[in-house]
Parts: sequence; structure tokens; C-alpha cells
Amino acid sequence: MKRIATSMLALGIIAIMLMPSAFAATSQGLEWGVDENDQFNYTIDLSGSEVSKEIHEEAYVRIDQLPAIPNVMNDWTDLPGVMVDLRWKNGSSIGLVSFLFLPLTDFTTTLVMPVGNWTLLRELAADAMSSKADVKLSGGFLVYERDGSSGGVDYSVVARYYTRDGVIAHYGVTSKNASTHETTFSFTFQRTDLPSGLLSLIMNNIVY
Repeated sequence: MKRIATSMLALGIIAIMLMPSAFAATSQGLEWGVDENDQFNYTIDLSGSEVSKEIHEEAYVRIDQLPAIPNVMNDWTDLPGVMVDLRWKNGSSIGLVSFLFLPLTDFTTTLVMPVGNWTLLRELAADAMSSKADVKLSGGFLVYERDGSSGGVDYSVVARYYTRDGVIAHYGVTSKNASTHETTFSFTFQRTDLPSGLLSLIMNNIVY
């Protein structure tokens, strides 16, 4: 009986080793830098002369499900989306505030990216954005920046993903009156559990 049990255990270990893993690094060196159920803390701020109700609240993002990463990514659209739960600190839904993330979807629909080959991700993103936006690696972040003007309004959208774990560190949307330069709308989603030096770097580079 002992010999049979030992043999079954050995076969089980071999089977596990042979099973493909959604969390193993791909042939391009990409892998997840987070685990399911990991939680990250943020502040959400909404203000501006045309905002009827300002918001200054704490929130969190919890990783619900990590999908498999394609072994070979040839296009930015191959980037897998991670299922997350975004809620206020008290656990309630952020509700209509979620619509303020729509400008980010011009870049990506995920708040979490794989790590391990940021050069590849930057190149794929830059090719996809073409001349619409700037994508670069800077100060430990993958940075997306887009500026424009429409109907007398100057606007900017910026997103920064932390290269250590792939989780969004900062997202902001700002609009200003093109004539008076008054800030009419400002939405900021800022991660608060970053190392203090990186947090200062982000805050010092935010243009209001």
C-alpha cells in the first residue's frame, strides 16, 4: 500500500509540473506581478469650476481574476484584461464615478498589466497610439499622455502604471478653458501605497 501511495504521489507531482500555468512567464518574458485577492489603495478626487459636487474619497482595487497571458503578443489588442473590484473604502460601489474612467479606454481597458518586458509593452502601445498620444517608460512607470483641444477647451489625459507590479499608479483627466486657463474639470485616481519617493515623483509631475 505504501508503494502504491508513493507512486500516486509521484505521478501527481509530475502531472502538476506538466500542467500549463496561467502565471508562468511567457516566451516574451511577461508574467503577472500580482496575485488574485491582492488589494491596492487609492484616493479619488473630483473638482473644477463646472463640477457640481466635488469628491475627495478613499477607494481600493482588489484583483479578482488573472487571465492567461498570450505566449506571444504581436499587437496591443492582445493585452489581456484583468478582472478587478473597484470600491470606496467602506466597500460600497463607486457607481457613476466609474464613467470617469472612459477616457482611459482610448489607451487600455485594464488597470493591471503584466510585468517582465516593459520595452515590448511600450513598443506595442506606441504603435497602437500612433500620433494620438505619447507612451514612454519614465521613473519606474509606463506613462501614457494625451493632450488636445476641442470647442474652446484644452484637455489632458495621463495614466501611469507601476513597472514593479503592473498596477495603475495614477490616472488623471483635466480640462481647462482655453481662453482663461481656468480648470473646469479635474479627476484624479491616485494610488497611495507606493514607496514615498515614487509617490512624490508623481505628485510633482501633475499639472493642474
